[in-house]
Amino acid sequence: GHGQEWSSVSGNITIGSSATLDGVGLGFPTATGPGYPGANGAASYGGRSRDSVNYYGNASSPTSLGSGGYSQAGGSGIKLYAVNLVEINGIINMSSKNAESQYLGAGGSIWLKANNISGSGTIKADGGAGNTEGGGGGRIRLEYSSALEYTGIISVAGGVGTAAVGWEGKPGTLTFTNNTWPENWNLTGNIGLLGGDFGDGETIN
Repeated sequence: GHGQEWSSVSGNITIGSSATLDGVGLGFPTATGPGYPGANGAASYGGRSRDSVNYYGNASSPTSLGSGGYSQAGGSGIKLYAVNLVEINGIINMSSKNAESQYLGAGGSIWLKANNISGSGTIKADGGAGNTEGGGGGRIRLEYSSALEYTGIISVAGGVGTAAVGWEGKPGTLTFTNNTWPENWNLTGNIGLLGGDFGDGETIN
């Protein structure tokens, strides 16, 4: 399954400071999806759960839904494409639900594509946190042609699992244009990076 795509081929896309795109728990249903490990397990997507199910999807073009864990659904997915500007001052949340549940879902996908990406809002696709085992984080892609001026929060954190040490989900992936870290750009949030040198080249998970 994959998320929605919203396009503006002749203008801009702006998420205002009071707006929220809410895909929390709207991905794969409970106990469903390629990252679901089976009974009594939390789900993976961009980051793994403790059950170490393999990653899936594509870090360079993330559109997949987050898988559901045994107790909670995964996060949804959204791609915003504008020729000129994507500006995020509100919230885009494609996370799994946090709940007093045992085995949580994985975060979903967010893909922003424009000449310029800006704003000071919140972008997150976190794994679900619960009282046993947390879900893996999702995937976020910032694909810009000219400038990355976004100064807000970015998170693909794994969900906390409080049953024991090591029961938390692992962070998902954040990638950029040409898979190259933007020069002089500061991150605020929780992310995972692909293995190897983070430079121009292919991504493998």
